[in-house]
Amino acid sequence: SKTRFLAPIWIGFIFMFGHAQYLTRSRGGFLGLLAGLGMMFVSKIGVKKSIPVPAVPMPVVLVLFGGRQTDLSTDSGTGQLRIQMWDAGFELLKRTPLFGIGMNNYVEETHHVAHNSFVHAFVELGLFGGIMFVGVYYYAISQLWSLRKQQELIEDDQLVRLRPFLLAVFCGEVVGLMSISRC
Repeated sequence: SKTRFLAPIWIGFIFMFGHAQYLTRSRGGFLGLLAGLGMMFVSKIGVKKSIPVPAVPMPVVLVLFGGRQTDLSTDSGTGQLRIQMWDAGFELLKRTPLFGIGMNNYVEETHHVAHNSFVHAFVELGLFGGIMFVGVYYYAISQLWSLRKQQELIEDDQLVRLRPFLLAVFCGEVVGLMSISRC
């Protein structure tokens, strides 16, 4: 069948993507990848069946991606620095809580980016803008999640099959945004 012919190609792409992910040394990207994969399995096969899924590959993944990507310490290094940058941002938010300090002013005030898009959005755009920023992701994820029990409402079979993958992309993106400023 057509899928058997394409399987080696997709496996090659998966290995290429894994290698590219490894080369980034990005903890946020690694966590986003894990969150996306976790949500994909939960969405496709349910929570209870998804729990044992990472048991076999997780030790291998932790060995292959070991080092900086799996070191999530907040006691020192970049983890501690990010916490300090978030704290500086929250201090700025206290000054102008409703509408924030204005777009692109985080760097001018702190000489750093927040390295968390949600913190960055709240500080620059205030409670109004920050809630809207969070709301975009909340709405997309909640609507895709709610469709799991209403799949008969979706007329296109391809869209039904794509739903878990779209949900995984959004969840991976949300986790990734927690370590990078891309508002």
